[in-house]
Amino acid sequence: MVFEKYSLGSLSAKGAHQICRALSTELKERCPEQIRLIGKNSVENAQRDVQLIAQSVGDVEVDVFELVIDLCGEKLRLPIIQPFEIFASIFKHGDVQQRVSFFGTSGSSSVLDFWQAIENTEYFTESEYLTALAPEQLANILPILWHSDGGDVFTNVEFITFSWEVPLSAGGSMWDRKFIFAVVDYEIVSKSAKIWQEFMRQICKYKAWVHFWMKLGLWPTEDYYNSPWPQNSVCAKFAGQPLTDSGYSALYLGTKGDCKARVQSHLFCYHYNCNYVCDQCCATSYRKTSAKHLRFGDFAHLQNIKRQK
Repeated sequence: MVFEKYSLGSLSAKGAHQICRALSTELKERCPEQIRLIGKNSVENAQRDVQLIAQSVGDVEVDVFELVIDLCGEKLRLPIIQPFEIFASIFKHGDVQQRVSFFGTSGSSSVLDFWQAIENTEYFTESEYLTALAPEQLANILPILWHSDGGDVFTNVEFITFSWEVPLSAGGSMWDRKFIFAVVDYEIVSKSAKIWQEFMRQICKYKAWVHFWMKLGLWPTEDYYNSPWPQNSVCAKFAGQPLTDSGYSALYLGTKGDCKARVQSHLFCYHYNCNYVCDQCCATSYRKTSAKHLRFGDFAHLQNIKRQK
């Protein structure tokens, strides 16, 4: 298996959220030719870029992990800021940072309030895991939302940004609440439908691996490829230990994004650019070629639109 990983060791800054701030600033300030080199053809380029992104960050212990994705014969080496490391770091920065980034103004009580507010929803009632937990156990499980979106840096340069957040926090700076874990040049992964599907499949597999460990509330004992963590790395230092001293874990809540991101993330056959504009029903766009009784603007035939495919 072609795989190389490296560690930045201990970094220096005021808060874990500055990792994301540094990443965003770096992308905005650099020219497209340099940005394109992130993880594209050279391991050295990827290492250099991630070093630049993280050089001003500190008070946070973090390893930058390299996800190797085979895109139909071409290897994409994607630097990843691992979510469980940021999760653990936030809890080391005290009550104020935890309220800003995770809990909101209500503090830690907002976690149980959230689960009780959705306990009658399909998400909660169909989960054997959640329904079996006592209130004091639910109070220690933070819900995680994933988000992906495209950003145009220049007219012909677009990057896909993947981030995560705990939806209990509100107000304040977005950089205190949303945490970027990967950025990729859209041109690299959109050369064909097959390449895009393989890229998204690998990203989703990595997310699932992250959630396996965050659900347990533990640092992973091995890396994503079931290999030992590098010696002297942060992950090796904490492997198998609780992510937080207070016993918090995290659970997948959902994925959000605009219409374009939803199509790209879920690989829908029917979407806003098709005759069938809805991914859940038979509603069609208002075009001459569409069936008149299924047009989403024709509410006289609403019962037909509601019929599921």
